Amino acid sequence: MAPKYGSLSDDDDDGDKAPPPYLAAGLLYLCVILCGIYADGLARPSPSTSLLFKSSIMADLAMCGSDACLAVILARVLGTSTTAVIAAALRLLQTAVYASAGILALVAAMIVPNSADLCLRLHASAYQVALVFFGLSCVLNGLLMLRRHTHPPRPFGALFVLAGVGYVLDSLGLLFLPVYDGSLSPIFMTPALVAELGLCIWLLWVALRRPDPV
Repeated sequence: MAPKYGSLSDDDDDGDKAPPPYLAAGLLYLCVILCGIYADGLARPSPSTSLLFKSSIMADLAMCGSDACLAVILARVLGTSTTAVIAAALRLLQTAVYASAGILALVAAMIVPNSADLCLRLHASAYQVALVFFGLSCVLNGLLMLRRHTHPPRPFGALFVLAGVGYVLDSLGLLFLPVYDGSLSPIFMTPALVAELGLCIWLLWVALRRPDPV
């Protein structure tokens, strides 16, 4: 007998409930990705007193809010097992760390321009700490995907496990190994880019194929 759409494993008791909100998950993931690209890649290199820099903080706030909602919804998409709940908790912890330390460091750089360099270094460190928790969340979500039969496809599971390990190793190296200059970051981040962008597209594609409660 074919598995129910959205089923996870023997410990998933959601088979008789409404299907997960794939559309909401996909749109939130898209918001997280676009806000992150804008904030880090486009607006952040500008001076801390510029309008672009201030807009990067707004983008980070939108990203954190979207990511917090996404953490809860992904737990619904991947099932309500203990592993899914722990993965969601770790992702929420990542968001809390970045919002409380990383964004506040950016605000400090904006308010006290003379300390901008120090504040940006603190922001970078807070970002790496947050990515450790995010990496652990990715590993758990990847393991959940590997246990599923069709939704999401299992290759996403392998990519998320690799991405999570890469996030953790790269972040710990940048935080605690002075000799590590991040030269391996592109290698570590490649599975993450494919996994997260691919899952976002898959979630939106699935939402278009069947009714999706938002």
